[in-house]
Amino acid sequence: SAIRFEQELKNDRVLAEEFSIIEGVKEMLNRRARLRFLELIKHARENYYQEQQRQKIRRQKFSKLLKSCRKPDTN
Repeated sequence: SAIRFEQELKNDRVLAEEFSIIEGVKEMLNRRARLRFLELIKHARENYYQEQQRQKIRRQKFSKLLKSCRKPDTN
């Protein structure tokens, strides 16, 4: 049980040190995972905005092309 394990941690210094090391490694891995996740979000956001800019430029070019291809009204 958890209570028994906590008592063993209090009484066994080596076990407590090993447990502390394991907990530290877990925390480090959790931090790395969180940082990696945040990095992925940042890159996804950057890619999204870059793609939005590319599409905006394409629309502008297409609009200019359409205007240049229109025949002037001859009324």
